[in-house]
Amino acid sequence: MSILFSVIIPTYNRSSRLKKALDGLTSQTFKDFEVLVCDDGSKDDTEAVVNEYRDKLNLKYIWNENWGGPARPRNIGIKESRGEWLCFLDSDDWWYPNKLAACAKYVVDYDFIFHSVDIFNAKSNTLTSKKVGRELSENPFKDLILNGNGIANSSVVIRKTICEKIGEISEDKALVAVEDYDYWLRATQASDRVKFLNLSLGAYYWDGDSNISQISMDRITKEITIFDKYIANLSAREQKQATYIFNYKIGRYYGLLNNYAEARKYLSSSMLSNKISIKIKSLVFYLKFLLK
Repeated sequence: MSILFSVIIPTYNRSSRLKKALDGLTSQTFKDFEVLVCDDGSKDDTEAVVNEYRDKLNLKYIWNENWGGPARPRNIGIKESRGEWLCFLDSDDWWYPNKLAACAKYVVDYDFIFHSVDIFNAKSNTLTSKKVGRELSENPFKDLILNGNGIANSSVVIRKTICEKIGEISEDKALVAVEDYDYWLRATQASDRVKFLNLSLGAYYWDGDSNISQISMDRITKEITIFDKYIANLSAREQKQATYIFNYKIGRYYGLLNNYAEARKYLSSSMLSNKISIKIKSLVFYLKFLLK
């Protein structure tokens, strides 16, 4: 009997938050799915937590020696999956009950589905006013290069044949924390049948301390690596505009790290953009950092 969705959860020493992710799966109104918890060598009670859900979910637990990031456990989950569609869910995120039901409506006409997710303050356990996820243009690959990653990993539902076509998620350690962005770029090169659901169908915690996506010099280096890898796929005009937008983002990152000299360098470049919004934003932050 075929399964429509395979839910792939990489995890490492996050048993307490994993429980919330699994609770969200037991509450799904759409039931045609399997769950693969891919453990990257946890030393806590992750396996015991998973065992609590054996009778509640169609569940498989896979433990491997620690690799040091989500890419390898996700790839293991992809290989072990039996579903026609793959759903990625981080172990510290969770879905609302209508997540799979909402996505199932679009599996005939699209190859890549994603949606908005809410952001919760981890310390106060309260919903913030911010969301992650945005509509992409008719050329989703170019949109992702020009405007950056607008896709939350835990919102993605992708046809398995697309994953088979583009191959594994990169296990290059230089891309840890941005390997998902790299994968979306490869996926949208393979198919532009992308659907964004402007609905919050899940959530994640932001604590500013332990999240792997926190701004850092390492993060900046990885963002530059991704940009340099794909920029040649754009026309000369698009490359110029993409560079201005990218420099604005990197300039802000440097400012957040209190490296104001680098911030001003990148922001001064982005002020050359013919996109008024980028010029104004860059100028505002340039002047702000000039006073630091």
